[in-house]
Formats: sequence, structure tokens, C-alpha cells
Amino acid sequence: MEAAMGKSNAKSLTLMRVKIILLILFLVGIICIFYAIAADQVKSSNTDSRENILIIHSYNQGFSWTDELHHGIIEQLPDSQYNIYTEYLDAYRDNPLNQNKIETIKSYATKNIDYIVVTDNTAFDLILTLKKDFFPNTPVLFAGVNGGIPPNMAFDDVKGILQNIDYREFLLWLNATMPQIKDLLVCGADTATTKGTYAQIIKAYEDLNPINLNFTIHSITIDDYFEQTNEIKAYDKNATALYSAGSFGVLNHDQYTDMLSSNTNMPTFCGVSTSITNQVIGGFVISPHQHGAILGKEILELSAGRDITTLPIIEKPVEARIFNYYGMKAFNISVSDLPPNSKIINNPKNNYTLTYNQVILFITMILLLMVIISGLLIIIKIRRKANLSLSKANDDLYKNKIELEEKGEKLIESQIALTKNYDLLVAANEKISNLVNYNQAIGIYTEIRFIDLLKTNFALDKEITFFNITITNLNELTYSQGKEIYEAILKRIADFLNRIISANDLIGLAGNNDFLIATEGIYEVESDLVKEIIRFFEHPFVLDLITVIIKYKIGIAYYPSQSSSYTELLYHSRLAIMPEINNELSNVAVFKHTTIEKIIHENCIRTEIETAMEKQELMLYYQPKYGIDGVTMVGLEALIRWNHKDGTIKTPAYFIDVAEQSGQIINIGFYVIEQVCETIVKYDLITRKIPVAINLSGQHFASKDILYKLKDVIERYRIPQFLLEIEITETALIANKEFGAAILTELRNFGFTITLDDFGTGYSSISYIKCLPIDKIKIDQSFTRRLDDLKSRNLLKGIIQMAHELSFEVTVEGVETEAQYEIIKTFKPDELQGYLFKRPCPIEELFEKN
Repeated sequence: MEAAMGKSNAKSLTLMRVKIILLILFLVGIICIFYAIAADQVKSSNTDSRENILIIHSYNQGFSWTDELHHGIIEQLPDSQYNIYTEYLDAYRDNPLNQNKIETIKSYATKNIDYIVVTDNTAFDLILTLKKDFFPNTPVLFAGVNGGIPPNMAFDDVKGILQNIDYREFLLWLNATMPQIKDLLVCGADTATTKGTYAQIIKAYEDLNPINLNFTIHSITIDDYFEQTNEIKAYDKNATALYSAGSFGVLNHDQYTDMLSSNTNMPTFCGVSTSITNQVIGGFVISPHQHGAILGKEILELSAGRDITTLPIIEKPVEARIFNYYGMKAFNISVSDLPPNSKIINNPKNNYTLTYNQVILFITMILLLMVIISGLLIIIKIRRKANLSLSKANDDLYKNKIELEEKGEKLIESQIALTKNYDLLVAANEKISNLVNYNQAIGIYTEIRFIDLLKTNFALDKEITFFNITITNLNELTYSQGKEIYEAILKRIADFLNRIISANDLIGLAGNNDFLIATEGIYEVESDLVKEIIRFFEHPFVLDLITVIIKYKIGIAYYPSQSSSYTELLYHSRLAIMPEINNELSNVAVFKHTTIEKIIHENCIRTEIETAMEKQELMLYYQPKYGIDGVTMVGLEALIRWNHKDGTIKTPAYFIDVAEQSGQIINIGFYVIEQVCETIVKYDLITRKIPVAINLSGQHFASKDILYKLKDVIERYRIPQFLLEIEITETALIANKEFGAAILTELRNFGFTITLDDFGTGYSSISYIKCLPIDKIKIDQSFTRRLDDLKSRNLLKGIIQMAHELSFEVTVEGVETEAQYEIIKTFKPDELQGYLFKRPCPIEELFEKN
């Protein structure tokens, strides 16, 4: 009885302890809630007593330099003490400054501003011009200003920190650490910042007596990035270092400096900490965050009662010596080479630092763990009683053990079976390896195995030629003749290539069915090996009961003259084909580095086209067409133009070919159709009965979308069909002959006028075009330019007469002189067009709005 009562009392005591712990945790939570509410009340009561700060940045939000300065300032300022207003002048994009932004700054004069903070020269210069009239008694703090303080500055309440770097120490360190450097290039856009930085470096250079230095300093300030890169690459990269003097257009410091480093592979230094990325080395740099923090601390001092006139203007360099681990590694700079008090960033060995929040979290976790352990100890005491019942379970476990031993014998038997299965798996793995390494249809290496063997079959000091052979009509032949023909063609080519190469050379088949060849030695386009390959492909393939013509392209790249990377050279051999893919006269091309530049340029244009369409930068010019009298306007031709972001008007020659290749020409054509219809309505061309010609691509006639689009705009804008004239070139029509002709026929039957553009530059056969669904032919301007030649003159006259006999109207374009006009009008064409009458211009120059 007493034992039972003792157990009952122990259990009650344990439960009481649990309740006490839970009660303590509950009270702690209540106290935290009341503390948070009280803090909010105190915070809200102090709102009205805050001081007002106006921060004016020269550049835009998102500009890394500006953002770091801003963060450095506001991190020092408690929210409970200050109201912060921020304005961005966006000096890179708005130059000169937008007047609306200047008026916005002036409007703060009515808002009781206690302090003004300006960053960089543009904001600094602006506030100096406004201070006397708008902010005469408001203290001004500045940062990011280079070039010094104006000598005639009349204000003693303007203080701050100048953007200075000890370039003397940097030049001395560079001279000692990298004696191989012969040229130091100061790079940047052609801006005041770049020029100012270059001037400071040159002054330090001249103070050090250049005779004692190993290198010469040059300024690279070309505003076109690609031209700037090409000029830099003209220097010896093993004896040249770069110094990034700032940003480049709308590019941030870090973006521009990273592009310099990655595109030139030269050691790159910088003067701003935000520019240190990837393999940029760094150097003697200014930390915008540190400069911003200095301004924030000075504001706190002013708020505490310090007179601003007692603050100094900090001219001595406030800089840090920050070096990037990956930049040091890339250019063999050791830790012992660094100047005193240097800091290494991005070092993978020292990346982890314990922050204050992490310490708090760690302590919280320890306390929580202690609470959990206390709870577990209580649970352990309670569960001890359960152990008594486990002894009974042990008896059951013993019985289960006997059963398991019996099952163990069965597992041994299963293991024997698994061993047999393992042998089967090994055999299957060998078969899979064969499938991975060899093309099963034709017995040559796969691309993966081909690349692996490159490293073992060829010595690094040997010259190698890489071939990439593409069968351009392989898919077409496969679809029309079947898979058997596909395999037969590949087998025929593989057998031929195996016969002509040496034993140590390699042949592979890429996933896109391109043949890959690596052969020792350099083989030019005129070499016997290349000629033998060309002769092979020039003859038709006789396969069973059919004969096929093979269309092919061969790309060539060389090791090591073009690259020291095998995989990169394979990529180069493929790229070599791209410029020739649509060239019927050339089947062999050697890789050139300009190919990559061309592809990058075209990709940039593709991206710009998308942006231009979103921002409605595409616009239309109109060139009139006149009757034979040269006075009566009988029509217009809509011509696309691009109001480019660089401020120039781009003609189609800049972007149409890229749009054709990318398929963007479809949406451009639809955009032109919409704009032309709006023009017809807005300028009442319906009443004036003046049709407008629209140039369309052959791609528009690959589907019926163009048919639906034209019918849709006619109905929406209520325009007669004859006012829309569809122009298409012979070449574009031939590229999609049957389907395109069917769509043109349907458009013509619906009432649209169809014109064959640039007649005389394509197939130029009257007997051919008489069968096309067209109403007009437009004779190419090349005929007009050759009128001095009697044969050309008679040819033009004959074309016009034959076209009239076939009931075609004729337009002659390119009329630029009175002499040409006098000759052509005797041939009696229906319409004339050219600079003599009117150049392409905005529609407003031709008509007034309806």
C-alpha cells in the first residue's frame, strides 16, 4: 500500500513540474508581446519629432555605386529619428538633366528639409546652383565628388568626402608586383569621370618619374564597346593591364569591369569596390558603402548639436586595399605580393564568418535545446515504468529470432541467385557501353566517345584539323525516301571517311547527324584531302533502286592556332558553317573569330528588335508614287524605319535580314499592316483614293495567317481592298512557290492589288511571271541607273512594253535625275518613284490629318 502511494506521489510531483515549466514559457511569451506593443507606441509617439533628410543621387536606382552609397548612409540613421526623401537624377540617361527633375528638387524648399545629402558631381553641381535661392540655411553633405572642390565656393555649410585614391602607391605596387606589364590602359566611356580618373593617374605617374617605371599609361575612351574591346586586344595581353575608370553608358561599374576582364583575359584593376567580380583583381579601391557610412555618422553628429562649419572636408584618400582571390589566382599574384593592410575577398577558405544574428540564433537554439532536454528527462522518468513490460516482449523477440534464422538460410539461397544476376548485369553493362560509345547503325564513335579519345589519340604539341560535315538535306531525304535511305547514306559516308583518314585519326557522329573528323596536320581548303571529300559529295549516291543528290557543308577549325580546347574547336567547326548555310555557291568554310562576333551582334539586334516593338520604336516613312506627268500622286509605299535608342534612324538594311532569320519579320509585317490602316483612316486616303503598298516577306506566305490578318484589318478599319497593295519579291515568292501562289491568288480574288517587287533581280522571266497571280510589276532601280547604256535602255523599254501586253501595270523606281525621267517617260510606264520626286518621309509631310 505504502509503495503504491509513493509511486502516486512521485507521478503527481512530475506532472506538477511539467505544468510549472509550461506556465513559465507562457508568461515569457506574454511579456514579449507587451514589450513589442510598448515599443510600437513609443515609436509612433516620436514620429512627429523626426528630422527631414533629402538625398539626391546623380545616377539611377539600381546603379551599384549609387545603391551602395545609399545603403551606407541610411544604415547609420534610425527610422525613429529621420524622415528620408530620395531623388535620382539619372544623369547617364538624361543628359542634360530633365527640367522636371530640377523642378522637383526645387519643390523641397517648402518641406522644411534639415539636411541635404548629394552623391557624385552632377548632384553636387546642381545643389551648388540652387543653394543660394532655395536652400540658403540647409547644411549640405557630399560624397563621390572627384576633381576637388570649386575654388570659389561661397558656402561654409557644405562639407563631405572627396573621391580620392592614392594612385602613387598603386602605381608603385603594380610596378613591383607585375614587372612584365609594359602598358597600363585606363578604360571607360568618354565621360568626365573617366577623364578625371585618367588625369589623376597621369599626375601620380609623372610625380613618380616615369623613367623608373616599367610601363606606359594610355587612355581608352571609345564609346562603342566592341570598338573599344578591339583596340584593347591590339595590345600584347601578356604585357598589358587594364584599369576600369568607372561605368560605361548604362552599364554598372561591376558589369563593365567584368566584361572588360572576361572579354580581354588581361589583368584588370578598378577603383571601386563594387566592380570586383569574377576574375577582376581589385586594388586600391573606394568603398561607396564606407563613404556613405561616413556621411551617415556626420548627420548623427549634426543632430547631436555639432556645428557643420566645424566638420572638415575630407580630401585625404579614404580607401581600402581589396583584392579578389579568383583574380589573384588567374594572374599568379600571391598573398606575399599584396601591399600592407590588404583584404582578400571571395577566398573559399575564409568565406564563412559568424554574424551577430547567427550568434543570437545559436544561443536561442541552446536555450531551446535545454528546454527540450528537460522535457525529455521528465518523459524518461515516466517511461521507465514501461521498461518492465519490455522484458515480456523480449521473450517474444527470442521466438522471432528463431524464425529469422530460418529465413536467413533462405537469404543465402537468394544471394546465390543474386550472384548469377550480377554476372548478367556485367554483360548488360558492357553492351550498354558499346551502345554509348559506338553508333550502332554505321559503327563509328558517338560524339561523347569521340571527345574522350581526342585527349588520348593526339599529343598536345601536334597540329590537328577538325572537320564538321553537315548533310543539309538529310532530313528531307529521310522524310521522302524512308529510314533505310537515311542509314544507307550515313553508312556510305562513314565507309568513305574511314578509307581516307589515317589509323590514329578519329571519326564520330554527333547527335544532330553531323560527321566529326580529327586528323593530324593542317589541311587548308585547297588541300588534297579536302578536295577528295568535295569530289565524293559532288557525285550522286546510287543506293539500291534510287539515286540521290547530297547537299553538304564542311566547317574547318585548327588546333592549336585557333584554340587550345578540343571541345571549343569542335564548336568552332560547327560555327564555321553558319555563314555559308544559305550560300549555294560555297560548301566549305574555315572558322574565323569574326563569325562569333557576327553571331553576338545578330543576337543583340534580335533582342533589340523585341524591345523596339514593345517600346513602339518602329515607325513608317512613306514614299509617293507619281503618274507619268511626275506631278500627280497615284500611290504611296510604306517603308519601315527604326527610331533607335542611340538617337539615329535605322533603315531596314540594319535589321531586316536578322528579323528574317529569327522569324521576327512576321510580327513586324503585322505591325506595318496595322499602322498603314491607321494612316489610311487618319489622313482620309479613302476619299483621296490613294493606295498604300506594303512590303511582305516570303515567310508571311508560309501559312494562311497573313490572309486572316488582311481580311481582319479591312473589316475593322472599313477600308476598300484596292487601297492595300501587297508587294512581294520574286525570290521570296519562289522560296514558297506553290503555297505562296495559292495565298496570293486568294488575296487577289478578294480584291487586293498584288505587285511583284524588284523585278529583274530574280528569275526575270516574263514567260514565268505571266502565270503568277499579280497585277503589277515593279522594275528594280538597277535598270534606271544603267540608262546611259543603249542596250540597258532598250531592255527597260522592252520589259515595259511586254508587261503592258500581258495586262500588267508597271512601276519604275529609282528615278533620281531629270535626265532619267525624260528618258523613262517616253517608255510610258504607269507609275514613277524616286528621289527626284520625293524622298521617304513621315506621313505628316505629305498630308494633313483628317
